[in-house]
Parts: sequence; structure tokens; C-alpha cells
Amino acid sequence: MINLSKVLRYGLIWGVVALVLALLELLLGDALRPLFDALNVVGLDLPWFAVIMAGVHYGARNSERSWLTSPIGGGLTALLAAILLAIVSGLFAGRSYVNAGLFTLAAGFVVGLLGGLAGEAIERSSK
Repeated sequence: MINLSKVLRYGLIWGVVALVLALLELLLGDALRPLFDALNVVGLDLPWFAVIMAGVHYGARNSERSWLTSPIGGGLTALLAAILLAIVSGLFAGRSYVNAGLFTLAAGFVVGLLGGLAGEAIERSSK
């Protein structure tokens, strides 16, 4: 069974982390350019990295070990983080991190699903 309190908690935590990283990228973009360039090579930026980590966090911390609930819970967690990022990204005048369309939210769910699957795999391999 998917733990909705963990979905909400981890989604909000990583959504806030994504917002802080977006602010760092906006304010310290020139100083941290080598880091951003390295992430751009693989098509990521710091806020979306945090969205992926929301799914990994759920998958690793899910108390019910299951190859089904960890990815789905991770997807929901990342979807919540992506929604939070989409809502607040409208406040940034310099750069919009997401287009708040269905495709973007679906992408957030899919990366969280994969992150949850990875978190489950990491947790199982460490035991």
C-alpha cells in the first residue's frame, strides 16, 4: 500500500529543495556555471535533479518492500514536487523551469517512478 503521508512529506521536502536550487541557479548562475554545464550535458538542471531525488527518497524509505508500490509512490512524490516547482516557477521572471502542462507533469511522474524503482533497487541491494 502506498504511504500517502510519506508521499506528501517527501514531495514537499524535495519540492522546497527544488525551489532553493532554482533560486541558487538564478542568483549564483555565473559562479556555479561549471556545475550547471556538467548537468546540461545530460539534459538536467538542479531543480529537476531534486524532483528525481523525490522518487528515489520514497523508494529508499518505503517501509513496504515492493517493486510496485515504491515506483508508484516515487512517481506520486515526484509529481507533487514538480507541481510545487511549476506553481512557484511562475514567480521567477528570469527563467521558467517548467511549463505547467500535462506533459511536464507526466514527465515528473515518470522520472519519479524511475527514481522510486532505483530507490527500491538500492535498498534491496544494501541488505
